This record gives sequence, C-alpha cells and structure tokens, in this order.
Amino acid sequence: MNFYKTFAFSSYLMTLIGLISLTTAEGSLYLVILSSITISAAYYLVDLKKRLSIGKYSSIIFAFGGILFSIFDFLVISKSFVLSLSHLLCIIQIIKFFQKKEDRDYWQIYLISFIHLVVASALTIDVSFSIFFITYLIASIWTLTLFHLKREANGKVLGKEIINKFFFTNTAIVTLLTLIFTIAIFLVLPRIGIGYLKKSLKREKLLTGFSEETVLGDIGQILQNSDIIMRVELLHPKGPLASNLLWRGIAFDYYTGKKWKQSIYQKNLITSDTSGVIAVRGSYFNSVQQQKENLILQRVILQEMNSNVLFGLYPIRSISNLSSGLKGIYVDYTNSISTPWPHFQMILYDVASARDSESTETLSEKELKAYLQLPKNFIRIKNLAIKIIEDENDPFQKAIKVERYLKSNYGYTLNLKRTPGTEPIEDFLLFQKRGHCEYFASSMVLILRTLGIPSRYVNGFSGGEWNEFGSYYLIRQKDAHSWVEAYFPNRGWISFDPTPSSGNSLFGGSIWGSMSRYMDSLRMKWDSYLINYNFEDQKRVAFKMKRQIKNFQSTTEIILLKSRKSFSILASFFTKKINYFLIPSVIILLLSTVSLIIIKVRKKKVFKNFLKPLKEKTKIIFYNDMLKILSDKGFKKKPETTPLEFVSLIKENKEIDSNQIFLVTEKFYKIRYGHKELLKNEEKLIRQILKKLRGLE
Repeated sequence: MNFYKTFAFSSYLMTLIGLISLTTAEGSLYLVILSSITISAAYYLVDLKKRLSIGKYSSIIFAFGGILFSIFDFLVISKSFVLSLSHLLCIIQIIKFFQKKEDRDYWQIYLISFIHLVVASALTIDVSFSIFFITYLIASIWTLTLFHLKREANGKVLGKEIINKFFFTNTAIVTLLTLIFTIAIFLVLPRIGIGYLKKSLKREKLLTGFSEETVLGDIGQILQNSDIIMRVELLHPKGPLASNLLWRGIAFDYYTGKKWKQSIYQKNLITSDTSGVIAVRGSYFNSVQQQKENLILQRVILQEMNSNVLFGLYPIRSISNLSSGLKGIYVDYTNSISTPWPHFQMILYDVASARDSESTETLSEKELKAYLQLPKNFIRIKNLAIKIIEDENDPFQKAIKVERYLKSNYGYTLNLKRTPGTEPIEDFLLFQKRGHCEYFASSMVLILRTLGIPSRYVNGFSGGEWNEFGSYYLIRQKDAHSWVEAYFPNRGWISFDPTPSSGNSLFGGSIWGSMSRYMDSLRMKWDSYLINYNFEDQKRVAFKMKRQIKNFQSTTEIILLKSRKSFSILASFFTKKINYFLIPSVIILLLSTVSLIIIKVRKKKVFKNFLKPLKEKTKIIFYNDMLKILSDKGFKKKPETTPLEFVSLIKENKEIDSNQIFLVTEKFYKIRYGHKELLKNEEKLIRQILKKLRGLE
C-alpha cells in the first residue's frame, strides 16, 4: 500500500466517523448526508486528484461565514451554545481539509474530530454510539500511528513496505489493549450525575398529562406518537402477565369542567434505608415485608422526559436501586410517586407491586370529600347515572355497571367532535358518544361521584409490547392511558378501566417485527449495563470481586494444604528408600547432562555449517547480478570459464568498461575465497557500477 494515500485515507476516515457520530446523535439525516459528501469530495479533489486547494484569504472568508452561521444557528436553529460551537468546528475542519495541510493542521483536524465524538457521547445514549466509538478508536490509532511515522520521516519518502500485515496486527493489539483499559476505567471511575448537563444539550421528551394538572385532550395529543417512554423488565414472575396492565403515574381529584388538577400540593419525602429500599408509606405501610410470591417485581428504565413522575404497577409497595444519585422520592395524597426534579436523563429503578390490585386504606370524611367534588349544573349526568344503575344498592356493583355501560354504549376515536356551548364530558355522554380514554375515565369518575362513590382520575400507560428476547414490556407514548380508581370501605382503592379497546394490536408477528424487538432488546441491555451503570453497581461489582478473590484464596489454601500433605508422604517414602537409588540416580543425572551438552554442541556446529554457504551466497549476490546484466547484453559466462578469464574476454569489447567488470570480480574473489567483508564505500561503488551497466541497455 502507498504510505501517503493510506495516511490521507485514514485521516479522512477518522474525521468522517467523528462527524457522522455527531450528526447521528443530533438525529439529523440531512447533516449526515451533507458531511459525508463534503468529506468524500475533499478527499477525492484535494488528496487523490490534487485538482482543488483553497488559499489563505479564501479560508479566512469561509471561516468568517462559518462564524456568522454559528451565531444564526445559536439564535434560530439549534438554540444550543454547545451544538452551535460544534457546528462551527465542523466548518473549520472542512475548510482545513480543502487547504494545503501541514502537520499543525492535521493536529487541529484530529482535535476537532475528538471534540465531535465527545459532544456526540453527551447527546446520545443509543447503542449505535458504541459502533461509532469502536470504529473511531480503530481509525484514530491507525491514523495517529501513521502521522507519527510521517513526522519522524522528516521529509524523507516512505515506501510501501511500512503498510504491511505487521502494521495491521500491531494496530489491532493496541486497539484491544486500549479497549480493555477503557473498560477498566469505566468500571472503576466513580459515577457522577450529569442530568443538568444533558438537559442543556438535548431536549427531553415533551410528555403532556403528567404534571399537577392536565387539560382534557393532553393525553390525546401523544396517543399517535410512537416514541419510547420506558422499558419494564419483569424480574418476578418471569414472562408476560395475563391481566390488563396499568402502569400508574399520577392521579387527580379536582375537576374544573375543562381540566383535572390536584387540590392539595403537599408531598411527603421518603428516603431509602441502608439497603437502598424506599418503603412507600400511607396505604402501603409495612407491606414491604410481604413475601416475594405476593409481589410483582419490575425493573423500569425510564427515558428522558419533562415530567418527574415515576411509573409502576398499582399498588406500589417499594422502590429500590434508584439511579441518578437519588436517595428519596415524593409521595402525594393520591399515592402518586415522583422525583424532586424532571427526568433530564434516563432513570432506572426497581418496583415491588402487590399482586392484589386492591389497596386497603381508611380515609376520613374530610379526605373523602375531596373525591366527591363536582362542578355545577351536572343534573343531566346525574339522571344518566340513575338510569345506568337502575335499582342496584351495592356501591361496588354500581361501579361495575357504570364501567360496562360505558364500554358497551360508547365508541373509541381520536377524531373528536364538539357541540358548541356544551361542557366536554356532558357533550361526550349525551351527544357525541365517541371519544378516547380521557373522556371515558372522566365520565366514569363524575358519574360515580354523582352516586356518592369517592373516585379519582388517573393518568399512566396501558399494556405495552412484550419483547420475548429481553423479557420486558416496551411502552411507547401511544400507550398513554387514563382510567379510574374508586374507593370502597373495607376494600380501599380499586381500579376500573371503562375505555373500550381501540383495536390496535402492538404485537408484531412478522419477521421485521421480531428483528425490531431483538434490536430493542440489545438497546435494553445497553441502557441497563452501560448507560445506567452507577456507584451502587460499582459497589456490587467490587463486593462480587472481593467474594471471588476470597473464594479463590480459600480454594488455593485447600489445594496447598493437600499438596503439602501429599509432599510430606512422598518425602517420608523417599527418605526411607534413599539408600537404594541415590547413587544410581546421581549417575543417571550426570550422564544425561553430558549427553545433552554433546548433542547441543554438535547441533550448533551442524547448523553453523549449514548456514555458512547460505550466508556466503547472500554476500556474493552482486556478482550474479552483474553476470545476469552482461548475459542480457550478449556476454554469457560459460561454466568452465573462470571469473578472471571472463574479464579478459570482455576486454575485447569496447562498449563495456572492462575495468569496472574487473573491479567487481576482484571484490567477488575477496569475499568468496578471502572470506572477508565488504566495506560500506565498496558496497556503494558496486551499486553504482551495476546501475551504470543497466543504463547501457
């Protein structure tokens, strides 16, 4: 391979990987294509064809334009100082590629490329970044090695022999060692929270319906969005659950006629115990001590979002292994759980939920009053409620009848229509009779309240797509859902879902669906074991290694003790028998040593005699080259002719300088028969003579 073409290609490749990692992390296909075309064009026009190169003043003009663009980028496009600065560095890097480059320019190009990779690592946590990181690592080691050789050459021309299999082998070894060293640092280096840094670089998902108040229609806005919200791995029991899953988020008690909100803004802070478990109080008091068989254990990986709500199957008994350095959670009066701030970065936590969906809790009359609140002028809805329950007296059966009535008599749609001048829920129940989960859940809450049954409106997620490769549920924004929790004395809060099925199946049975789920399972492992690797994980790894070391020490001690015991038995045996075989053993040992010495000396002599002709043949190869050149010119030496006789024959031809032939022959005799070495000036002279002889052809 040509050294300089290889060096140029590796430099462009390293830069291109850094650029693509940045543009891919931004999620801009346009920038990916543009950067790829620009770098490829620079490589082809400047380094391969050498047809284009911009001058100093043109570079200044382009750089000034890049600065103006970065200001516009910061104010209008990305609105991020880090991204706009990174884009400016991209422009400067491309300008340098279209220039005539010195060593200093290459250093600057490499530094900018590394900055791109660092910014990309802050922008994305996707598994695809690992591919860019590894390829960048290989390309950078390759490029920097070639760059070092180029600098050390100091202007000398480097040949093709440098780029060989040994170069690639050594590069692969260095890359492997670097990866091992990187993994070691990753495992040992203390974890720190970077949520606010990530927030400044990349916007979190805008998730409506999960704050202290929600307007009717907020959930409907995200029901057509397929962005991933969370992945929930089932730790116990394994496999998909048969029942309809409701991943509870936040509950509301006060309805204004257009929106739901929480009437009390007080939250209780609950911190973790020494083992890292946060036992949720209130309706969950002392339930952490329940046996594992009565719990559903989940591991939740929650994506970045503009909400601080934590999700899990209801009722939640405890939360543990909370990442991001969080040591506590907030629980409000509706048993909704949240963190102190929005999820600026991915969060991982474990949830223990009771299998029984009922949450036993005793409420005072004052607390019950909040869950019976109704806006004014709801006479027609009250009449509908009486019609639905007919002559039923049991509160729980009334709730079941209302749930069935709504599922059977109303249709599901995302295309809502409104009757002007009518309250939304009244319009849904009495006129439109079609809507989505927000309207079904709100209607049931209001109907139950007109019947004197305390109830509340809940937002969360329903179901999800089961991933058989990773044994977890994949929950997207379109799985957002609203349902009802009603309170019954001696039974507590019970969940009801009055919304009929939308008819959309999330289980893809095709090959592409299986491939998609398999790739997502890889992302799940990436998020679990790399992105969310924290200080607690480091401690667990350290303790595990400590246990393994102790086990190894114990095993080694046992083996040594057994070996010592065996050795003692053997020593005792040989001590008793030593008089019988001591002298023969010494004689055999001496004979073996002498034999080995003789064999080694003879082998060395034979090997030396074998190599001697080969070495001499290598030394006189210049004479054979001269004979080949002369033979091509028609002066072929016969086997019976001596070298000096051959010189005499050539003297008769005036086209060839016989003195030079004689000089080469003389050196041949000096080596072949005098067993001497050529001096460096003699070697140089012979090369010049042979070169001159070839020039006569």
